Amino acid sequence: FSFSIMESAQFGSLNLNLCWNRFFTQNWDKDVVLISTDLKLSNSFYIRPGILAYFIPYFNYTPFLFLSMDL
Repeated sequence: FSFSIMESAQFGSLNLNLCWNRFFTQNWDKDVVLISTDLKLSNSFYIRPGILAYFIPYFNYTPFLFLSMDL
């Protein structure tokens, strides 16, 4: 199972999302932090750049880019 805390804040037209996730499994016990923002491209299209950071014996991160649309 996992335990998550998520917080969102808006600064003008910029939405900032921060999520801390703690995984508890038999083989995997570590912290993950997700930081992202939502950028509106048009009335129904959004782009979400962000980073997924792992805290294992050393700091490791993976950047990502999501595209989404309202239906």
